Amino acid sequence: MEAMPAEAKLVNAVMASDLTVKDLWLRYLALGGCRTRQELQDYLSGQSGWTTEDRDLLTHALTEHWTTERWTTEHWTLSSSRDDDIKP
Repeated sequence: MEAMPAEAKLVNAVMASDLTVKDLWLRYLALGGCRTRQELQDYLSGQSGWTTEDRDLLTHALTEHWTTERWTTEHWTLSSSRDDDIKP
């Protein structure tokens, strides 16, 4: 079985969350991200790629949301720099 790219895993995790693009974008900005909301939408729809640094910030924003919403590592383990980014 071929490993899923980090981008696809991150996008799948975003889609599995209850965050809107606006809420995710605001969390990303709060962590120091500088991409626009439209750039986030383009990334999530596969129309553009992001740097590792931007993906890491987005991953962090999503992980913080899940922590806030009482998600645990039993449900998801997320690290955009590894091949096994997300584990159900």
